[in-house]
Amino acid sequence: MRPYLMKLTLMLLMVVIFAAVSASGAQSGASHDGYWWFSASSDEQQSYELGYGDCYVDSLKMKRPPYVEDRKFTQLISESYRSGTAQSSELVSTVMKRVWAANAGKEFAPPPRGGETWSKPHGYFDGLWWKGASNAEKLGFVEGEIDCFNGEAASRFRVPLSATEYVRWLDKAYGLDEGSSISRSPDDAKIADVLLKKGERRIK
Repeated sequence: MRPYLMKLTLMLLMVVIFAAVSASGAQSGASHDGYWWFSASSDEQQSYELGYGDCYVDSLKMKRPPYVEDRKFTQLISESYRSGTAQSSELVSTVMKRVWAANAGKEFAPPPRGGETWSKPHGYFDGLWWKGASNAEKLGFVEGEIDCFNGEAASRFRVPLSATEYVRWLDKAYGLDEGSSISRSPDDAKIADVLLKKGERRIK
């Protein structure tokens, strides 16, 4: 092959590789909008809601949203996108707040009968919950926490890594990776608090 043809071929190959890498990066950093919502499993959807709410109420000390049962909440978000009330490009967090507003005045979640109650911030979202969660639940919860910390004006933290990186880090922090050199967090340590050890404090 002639030198100039080899050079041209090499350049074309580099362009193709660059395009593939760019596309991959765009997908991994995709917004959590309606397109993402319908690609996620129900476990990931519901855990996203839980993670966002945990950050919103207990980390940022924002006003507690009205109570909407988890599955009903998921259905209302889906219906918002399907009906056209929400555009597919709208962020799930925006649609969530619209659902909260539409259900204003609803009572808080009823206490479980004979079950354990949690009066401290973050409730049962600690290492024990994390260890019992599925991969989809872990991912959704962290995605919700990240979007809340990065998107809410009241947040003084930024969590810049991808959700999958934080999931791996939390697994190590809670001792699910026995070969990890990360300092072990106790099982009663709240997920949001452990997550913020890898966050960055914003400059006011």
